[in-house]
Amino acid sequence: MANNSPGKLKAAASSSVAASIITSALAGAVVLFALGGLAVASFILAAALLALSILLAKRAKKIYRKEIRAAILGEQMRMQEIWEKREAKWSCEPGDGLHITPYQIDMAHMQAEDHKHILAHEVQQLSYHTEALNALVKEVGDIAGHIDRLALNAAVEAARATDIGHGFAGVVDEICKLSTLSAESARKTAHTIELVNLSIAATLQASAEFTRHDALVGGVIDEALFALQAKERDNKILTQMNVSARQRITDMVQHQADFDTLTNLPNRRGLAVKLFEETASAKLVGGNVTLLHIGLDRFKQINETMGHEVGDLLLLRAAERIRKNIGAADTVARLCADEFVVVINGAASKPYLKLVAKQLVAEMGKPFELNVHTVCVSASIGLASYPSDTDNPEKLLNCAAQAMRASKAGGRNSFQFYSKEFSTSAHEKLLLERDLRDGIARGELELHYQPKVNFADDALIGSEALVRWNCPQRGTMQPDQFIAIAEDCGLIAEIGAWALREACRTASAWNGAGKPLHKVAINMSARQFQAGDLAQTVVNILEETGCCPEWIELEITESLLLDERGDALETLETFRALGISIAIDDFGTGYSALSYLARYPINTLKIDKSFTSQVLADGYHAEVVKAIVSIAHSLNQQVVAEGVETSEQAAALRGYGCHIAQGFLYGKPLEKSVFERLPHSFELERA
Repeated sequence: MANNSPGKLKAAASSSVAASIITSALAGAVVLFALGGLAVASFILAAALLALSILLAKRAKKIYRKEIRAAILGEQMRMQEIWEKREAKWSCEPGDGLHITPYQIDMAHMQAEDHKHILAHEVQQLSYHTEALNALVKEVGDIAGHIDRLALNAAVEAARATDIGHGFAGVVDEICKLSTLSAESARKTAHTIELVNLSIAATLQASAEFTRHDALVGGVIDEALFALQAKERDNKILTQMNVSARQRITDMVQHQADFDTLTNLPNRRGLAVKLFEETASAKLVGGNVTLLHIGLDRFKQINETMGHEVGDLLLLRAAERIRKNIGAADTVARLCADEFVVVINGAASKPYLKLVAKQLVAEMGKPFELNVHTVCVSASIGLASYPSDTDNPEKLLNCAAQAMRASKAGGRNSFQFYSKEFSTSAHEKLLLERDLRDGIARGELELHYQPKVNFADDALIGSEALVRWNCPQRGTMQPDQFIAIAEDCGLIAEIGAWALREACRTASAWNGAGKPLHKVAINMSARQFQAGDLAQTVVNILEETGCCPEWIELEITESLLLDERGDALETLETFRALGISIAIDDFGTGYSALSYLARYPINTLKIDKSFTSQVLADGYHAEVVKAIVSIAHSLNQQVVAEGVETSEQAAALRGYGCHIAQGFLYGKPLEKSVFERLPHSFELERA
């Protein structure tokens, strides 16, 4: 039975009219040609072809737009129907025979929602392409305004309805023949029609993407509904395929939640699960569980100076070393940037735990070869056991962390077993931080000055400014008792700026017209360089205090020389341009990056007191001092020997070529008023 819809009848009528027009035109053209009217016959034939193209173009345009609207409307209706079915299927009551966990339903629901949004986006993009296509058709008519707009649009629509990418050239030629356009205008018209071509191609591509995503969304939705439809099919729990698909999703999400993305070791959450399982098992069988909390020493300095890529590579190598030096049944987890935890279960004795910790400390102290970099770090380890130290699994990790921090405070590169005193120490640290903040606000900080003497003539030529905290509850506190806490809690920048300002005021008072040069040295923390505005801060303080740059010296640590990003180098070069001298404090105890000494604007090397105190005890320390002095001389740098306590040490260091001495032989750090009463020359008996 024929389906004579209005659309098809209208199309048939259009075809009949077109056939009548072309037949009449051909007949008239033949008659006129026979009578000799060649020009009139050509005009009638051209008019007939134009009318035919208009009719065909209008028909194609209506069909094209109708199909687009129908496609969009159809997809919207189909999606609405699918989601209504989904809501109906997933609104089942508990106990109706389905065995689907809420987690599995939520996962399928989230996937279907994601693809639903993707599909809606593609529908929107399809609409945008259609609008752009219509706009370009209008632009064609505007460029060739003196051509019949209907004829031009008809030609474009005719090309659109035929073969995209092939039918345009001929249509453009026909338009140019029927018009009075110049060659340039014809090219513009052709170019614009080509844009229409590209837009049509983009629309069809979007339609293909629409279909592809439609199939993908349909597949996801079908999978999400599969378990629910299983009840209607055969009332079985789930098919094996459905279980496997959801299990893969569950495993993937679970792994991401419980494992570190960099090292693929269990993270804090995964460690908590493992720790709960092991302590529960130990409680049943009467065993124990021991945690080794491993912290990499000075990792932050490497990460900040050499970059995160080097830091990440170091963490991967460190994880490998830890894994290789523990038992196969033990577990390694990564807690945060530079901290790892090893879980040792079973009846591990204290001697065995000491052996494991000692081995780890030794292995972590070996150099790490990281591509083009060789990095040396150490490890501080804290050990805590269940149930001897605590019977609470959650507190066990905290106990091991406190022991690790005690190991760091004791000098790093070692291990420490947990003691209940550590809990008291952690609480004390919080109180110390609070009191330090209050002490800064109350003005309890002050500077003491230790003399620096010229080896050549024993003349007083400078001093080092050292901060002291006069705490009402704790008495006078040395820098090593609170500076580390100040760095951890972010107070070091404020303390550093205060110390620099006070030292500059003192330098201004001790220098000037008619006075011998007295250079005041001030220690700078690496954290101050990280702030980014240190150079401007120093300039502002110099202007505020009236201090000349040559009156002060800034002391830095060796670790700052490893800054490969160039920030520290730029800041130090700014100081050199101002006339401020730079000294490396405690030289020889850190990274000893000798290759950087020529690169950075260093004026002074300060030999650490651990070398000067042993310079007479053995030949090794004496040779190290000689090597440092030789390097400094070759680079035209001064050498300061710290920790000089005896005249014999002074004589040896003078003989090795050191320029300046500092130590208890010449005086301890003194208050400003007491320091000002010191003689300008120290007449010491020379050995």
